[in-house]
Amino acid sequence: MSRILADNAGADLSSLSATTGYGAHPPMEDHPGTFPCHERSPTIPRIGRLIAAFLPDLEVKAVCNKTGVAVPQEDNMDRLTEMEAFATVVDQGGFTDAAKKMGISKSAVSKHVSALEARLGARLLNRTTRRVSPTEIGLAYYDRARRVLNDAGEADALVTSMQSAPSGLLRVSVATDFGVNLLSPILGDFLLEYPDITVNMVLNNRYVELISEGFDMAIRVGELEDSSLRARKLTETTKRMIGAPGYFQKFGRPQKIDDLNDHKLLHYSNQANGNVWKITAPSGEKRQVRSVGWLTVNDGQSLLNAAISGLGIAYLPSFLYADAMRQGLVEEAITGLPVEVLGIYAVYPPGRFTQPKVRAFIDFLARRYTDKGPDNW
Repeated sequence: MSRILADNAGADLSSLSATTGYGAHPPMEDHPGTFPCHERSPTIPRIGRLIAAFLPDLEVKAVCNKTGVAVPQEDNMDRLTEMEAFATVVDQGGFTDAAKKMGISKSAVSKHVSALEARLGARLLNRTTRRVSPTEIGLAYYDRARRVLNDAGEADALVTSMQSAPSGLLRVSVATDFGVNLLSPILGDFLLEYPDITVNMVLNNRYVELISEGFDMAIRVGELEDSSLRARKLTETTKRMIGAPGYFQKFGRPQKIDDLNDHKLLHYSNQANGNVWKITAPSGEKRQVRSVGWLTVNDGQSLLNAAISGLGIAYLPSFLYADAMRQGLVEEAITGLPVEVLGIYAVYPPGRFTQPKVRAFIDFLARRYTDKGPDNW
């Protein structure tokens, strides 16, 4: 059977050579299996596919490089390796460090880079005895090559992650009020569901720099700052001015926004705009209330406790005051004002690929907060 196929393949080649001239040129001696290139040889790839269909062990497919030599198609299978070698040399600043990074010999790195330059027909690196630096062409090629390599790496990581359970250390930055009241009570359930994940939860009241400070993700409440971070909305919370019934009996209840200037206000010290409350009037106008209060503190629970004790009026999210309001410990200070609604978000570094441990935690939170907010806490 193989003899018949070989004979048929030979017949096809004979008939094709008469029209293409391909069969009239033997392989070049210095490149076995390669053929000289011609400007009008569009049938070469088709011929290669035809022969491969009959004789899979015979490799004659060719691609022309810029020197006019047809390089066997299998050489192009090393393109990613060549790109990686070149990009690593640029990243590391030399062949020696690039070889250490890739775990191969210095000569192997040099060979890959030289092969890449030969294939492209351009010099990509300036080589001196002291340093290696990319040429102008090399720098332009590096930008594109690095993107290709990053995409390839993400593709590999994606496949690996889809076949393995989420695991590893998960570092999470959480606003103190939200972390203490809403995240800590359910964290145990997450750890039981994902026993291979360990959590390091850092409670703070500032916007941390996720990447530079080594966090995998953060939970943030309110309007998000413009950034390259990705975000997923988990739920919402309202924000209202609240005070104790005893306080209103003693000092009276404000009827409009301007009346707040005559009351004791309890301030949150970590606000970027200082002791200023931004409130929406019934007309939709944005108003600012600035007043020195009896207490300024960087913890929402402490502000709620102060309000319950009758020390003044606090401006807090519903996930903090909802239970106290149900018990009658606090009341809304001014009724009839538009209610401010704040989003609660999971934010994480950009990229097409999300780490499995991060995705697992965000999905868990989304499930647990499905029936929560904006006032239902």
